[in-house]
Amino acid sequence: MKIILVIAVLALIAVSISSQGLSSAIAELGAFILVVVSAFKYQKRRRADKKEAQIEPHV
Repeated sequence: MKIILVIAVLALIAVSISSQGLSSAIAELGAFILVVVSAFKYQKRRRADKKEAQIEPHV
């Protein structure tokens, strides 16, 4: 999953560099949104893992 995200961001950056105007701006925005969404998903997953680790079964 991480590899696909990195490839997508790099492709959008390449499009941004090679084009001008609106298409460049949209590619930059797309790359930024992908990075932000992946960061939020990582934080959410990390919090869930941390919460599961804190819950100890009573035996």
